[in-house]
Amino acid sequence: MPQSSHVESGIRSSCGLRAAGIIAEYNPLHTGHERQLALTREKTGADYCIVVMSPDFVQRGEPAVFDKFTRTRMALAAGADLVLELPVYWACSSAEYFAGGAVRLLDKLGCVSHLCFGSETEDLFSFEAAADLLLSEPRAFKETLREKLSAGATYPAARAAAAAACLPEQKEALATLLSSPNAILGLEYIKALRQTGSRIVPVPVLREGAGYLETELGGALASAGAIRRALNSEKESGDADHSRVLPYIPAGCRSLFAEASAHPVTPEDFAPALHYLIAQEADLGDILDLPPYLADRIRNLSGELAPLSTSGMIDLLKTKSDTRAGISRALLHLLLQISASRALSFRDQGMIFYARVLGFKKTAEPLLHEIKKAGSVPLLTTPSGAEQLLSGEGRAMYRADRRASHLYRSILSQKYQIPFRAEETCPVIIQ
Repeated sequence: MPQSSHVESGIRSSCGLRAAGIIAEYNPLHTGHERQLALTREKTGADYCIVVMSPDFVQRGEPAVFDKFTRTRMALAAGADLVLELPVYWACSSAEYFAGGAVRLLDKLGCVSHLCFGSETEDLFSFEAAADLLLSEPRAFKETLREKLSAGATYPAARAAAAAACLPEQKEALATLLSSPNAILGLEYIKALRQTGSRIVPVPVLREGAGYLETELGGALASAGAIRRALNSEKESGDADHSRVLPYIPAGCRSLFAEASAHPVTPEDFAPALHYLIAQEADLGDILDLPPYLADRIRNLSGELAPLSTSGMIDLLKTKSDTRAGISRALLHLLLQISASRALSFRDQGMIFYARVLGFKKTAEPLLHEIKKAGSVPLLTTPSGAEQLLSGEGRAMYRADRRASHLYRSILSQKYQIPFRAEETCPVIIQ
């Protein structure tokens, strides 16, 4: 049985500093995120809130609607004290590896006491029971899983049934944990904490308002997906007042949102680059999340893919055994030339080589000093110095981040005539 954690526990640094971590995409940041930041401080008593944020591309295999520096400014305005970039090798992976990379980054800072995450339930005991079960996978779990899959059940349904068979007293709680998007991610966070032996304490925060998959605005809180959809609709109609969207954006972030919403980035913006790579018969043999059968489909359908939008390419390539997010991630990894062999090496060894600072509050300088002293990875505050601080695989990981950022900003430059800025010339944001 799991040992239930307590919010009051958790590590403090040698100087008594306590920091709570949040893992986020902020795509875009909304009032629900602002609420989570406030509740994180309230529940943990943390002196500082550290956000590990996705870069210019997100876990579903898409570009973020706003660039990482805009989202950093919004995060600081909404209550974060320090924003760190999750390396693209981890950020654009499936939930297990997205969570694993972000948890390892927080753990390596040496001063994070708690990890707070939004969830459809705050039942930490059930989270920990489910995490332990999924990590150990006892014989009864494997047999029931195999039986349900053979009978035609989907993997999520089969996994839920197998878990319920092993923990019948937790059946209802497990049904929520294994079917709710935020809870599933929270479960991956706890699994990663277990696997790394981290002393960071998990703290689920009850999600209120619209569900993660909700696509329409309404109620007191909206999902990021609904806001993106409304933003795209406004862009297409030429409506620039954002009257429907702004009530869901924190007051201190609305001017940043209004400015950035004039030049959003969408998956369709990268279709020409994908067409070029496919037409040039780019090497598909060592691309993350691109198995041989999918590489063959891309080659065989190259002529039909050529005129399609990004969404159209995903539709054509998708099969019954694939998810849209999986196909989207494969195409993004092709676009970014993310090596499968290198990514698997990073995953197997839990490699995080640096903590890249995107922005911080001036009042958080003591936190930065403590991370430099207690952390086990270098804190990158000047991108231009990264090449000197890193070597080998660490340098390769950073170069992938830089390549992704350059690609994103090249779209902003071409589509909206925004002057291009190389990563090395983009200063850390100090509020």
